Amino acid sequence: MNIKRIVIKNLFNTFTHEIIFNENVTIIMGENGVGKTVTLNLIEAIFSSNLEYLLDTEYEEIKVVFKHETWIITRHVKIDTGGEHVSLEISSSKKDAESISIDWEQILPALPTFLEKVDDKTWYNRRNHMFYDRDYVFDKYGMESNVKPFTLPDWIINQQSKNRVKLINTQRLLSMPSRSAQPSQLMVDVYSKQLANLMQEQMSKNSVNTSDLDRTFPKRVLKMIKKRNQEPFIASEIIDSLHKLEEYRYKLSLVGLMTELKDSENIQEDDLDPEDNTMLAVMHQYIQDSRVKLNSYDSLYKKLSILKKIINIRFKHKILSFDSTQGFIFYPDNPFADIIPVSKLSSGEQNELVLFYELLFKCDEKDLILIDEPEISLHLEWLQEMIGDLKAVTSTNGASLLIATHSPDFVGDNYELVQNLS
Repeated sequence: MNIKRIVIKNLFNTFTHEIIFNENVTIIMGENGVGKTVTLNLIEAIFSSNLEYLLDTEYEEIKVVFKHETWIITRHVKIDTGGEHVSLEISSSKKDAESISIDWEQILPALPTFLEKVDDKTWYNRRNHMFYDRDYVFDKYGMESNVKPFTLPDWIINQQSKNRVKLINTQRLLSMPSRSAQPSQLMVDVYSKQLANLMQEQMSKNSVNTSDLDRTFPKRVLKMIKKRNQEPFIASEIIDSLHKLEEYRYKLSLVGLMTELKDSENIQEDDLDPEDNTMLAVMHQYIQDSRVKLNSYDSLYKKLSILKKIINIRFKHKILSFDSTQGFIFYPDNPFADIIPVSKLSSGEQNELVLFYELLFKCDEKDLILIDEPEISLHLEWLQEMIGDLKAVTSTNGASLLIATHSPDFVGDNYELVQNLS
């Protein structure tokens, strides 16, 4: 993410907001009505090419300052006898970047001839004498249109690829399919299935990698043994390395990525002959191969560990675990009670699980994550811990956060991260 500053001029014909981005976490605060949510939506629209939102929202100009470039997005409104007509002009400070103009005609789907345009927001159907708004027109004819979508120039697309922006809005408990007949689902159920698939995929990759290493193991061991200048291996170092492998396997088992071995199945020091360099060479190669196999789990293990730690500190009377067939599993602290379905979590618990899952599993170092009101449904203790947890997540995945809130309890002692909108 190389966005340095964003200025939105004359939002709602009233407010001008300037946001200067901190290194990892930036917080914007303001009273209701100053446009915190709209500000996040506008930033998301710029980088997701949501031209409809940029055309529809009332503002005069948006300036986006990158490390080596500045964009100016100007919204022009013309009113005549045909109604209100809106267009955008997008320009860049780069010398070779030609500015572009966009209006509704360029992004509308192909419409039948019996629809007569009244203005930018209304169409008249001459067959049934009904009026349609723009949402209906997009829903009805957008999927059927064979017209290619408006193509943005390369200088915009290239910058968008360097600054992926994701919005986590206040409604994050349900999946809301856009312009489709798909039913909504609980996001905790959706992400639980996604996590199970992710774990299975990683295990499958590891299995292929393991098979390749096992197939070539004998030849590599023989080659090592035949080396005449091979320094003798030290049994105590071999045992120490084996213990470290078992410690990592145990950690992987805690997040459902591996089955824990019994102590009786582990190699002990008296199992090795310190004078038998051939035996030690075999064990050395086994350790090297095992490290390669286990290292493939590193990224997923770190994410699962952080999520498990955050959730288990916060949630009372339940313990989060993971399973490659079910995804999230919540065990009650009462050993005689049944496993708790994720759909039975409280709204506050679901908000936390969804938010941190998205931050850990759907974001990386190129991303700017926009979070609207993370304090929703949370009690005071969770609010006070949240910025610390968010910082821990961003230090792991390298993403940057822009958070909109009106909760001083959420900010706590972190006012150096805050910029007030007024």
